[in-house]
Amino acid sequence: MAGLLVGGMIAAPIAALLVKRVREQWVLIAVGVLVLCMSLFQIGHALLKM
Repeated sequence: MAGLLVGGMIAAPIAALLVKRVREQWVLIAVGVLVLCMSLFQIGHALLKM
């Protein structure tokens, strides 16, 4: 739980600066691709473990 809090505190200012410099749509696409890749990795890892 603490790691999630600390990570959010670090990521929030970085995200704010990124959105100022890059179009919001590109940031949303990047976040979506990141979440998709993490999900696919976890699914692949779970399937290979069987």
